[in-house]
Amino acid sequence: MKFSNVVSLITFAFLTSAAPVVYVTNTSFVDQNGTALDGQSTPHIVVGTSDVEKSSLSLSRRSGSGSFQEGTIACSQFPSVDHVVSTDWLGLGGWTSIVNEYHESSSECKDGFHCSYTCEPGYARSQWPSDGGSLGGLYCKNGHLYKSNTNSDSLCTKGTGGAFLKSELSDNVAICMSEGQGFIPTNLEGGATSDIFVPDESYYKVPDQPAPASFYYINNAGVSVKDACVSSDGNSAPLMIGTGHLMSSRGQMVPYVSMRTNPLSSKKTANFKVAIEAPAGGQISGNCTYENGEVRDDIGKIPGDDGICTVNVLSGFAVIRFYN
Repeated sequence: MKFSNVVSLITFAFLTSAAPVVYVTNTSFVDQNGTALDGQSTPHIVVGTSDVEKSSLSLSRRSGSGSFQEGTIACSQFPSVDHVVSTDWLGLGGWTSIVNEYHESSSECKDGFHCSYTCEPGYARSQWPSDGGSLGGLYCKNGHLYKSNTNSDSLCTKGTGGAFLKSELSDNVAICMSEGQGFIPTNLEGGATSDIFVPDESYYKVPDQPAPASFYYINNAGVSVKDACVSSDGNSAPLMIGTGHLMSSRGQMVPYVSMRTNPLSSKKTANFKVAIEAPAGGQISGNCTYENGEVRDDIGKIPGDDGICTVNVLSGFAVIRFYN
């Protein structure tokens, strides 16, 4: 078992805006090519909110396809390409936030503003300024959309596939990914499985800074994403999970999954249990579990509010399992 305070990792990023919601219904595990790993049918997702009519979309059509060409799409048109998911219910024309360099907001994508978006599960936005700036998304200039990161050919970056979510609960779990301009919520329905974005060391890498990581606030079962993923500080979530890559003892970068309680949460105990496990044929460096407000490794309870349990994925992938 390897656990460490490598999650100086889990920090509280500034979170400033409303965010998209991706509802994931019953699915199977898939590899990076979208092939089912457990012999079940091709997964489906549903995009919407609890008070908006939901529509089922197949894996091949659940988000935008095709590539993005700079200066060819008007700022008034949402770019439904390259795994981008439109979030019409936010009232921003499909965008998740629209902010300029003075951090002023707008209800429409217009000249001088960064127009942000979300991607399907397992992907994350690739458009971040190469200098490490916080304003991401596409930039509106002369009425048309341009990249804020010309080093990336795509709008969405596929994670490494080193971890998946699996629910054995009857209620949903709202999972809020921390991103510079807001939360990116995933609503994991009861009995569902889903991708989770695991960045490699090249994703949003800033010189002289630690390797990038993704951070997720895990809310109590039964709380809607509309209610859970709107806070600027994540204080309503009792649990936090981090994903990324670490250097193994063999000198190789391998995926990791970390878990800890949220020391700033007003809700100290989640109403479910969590286990980080390896499926048949896979291997992780140990086990992490959460139960009754306590995070444990193979030895026992990890002491203190800052206790972090981290496992490396040595082969295959890790499953983050929610259960009663």
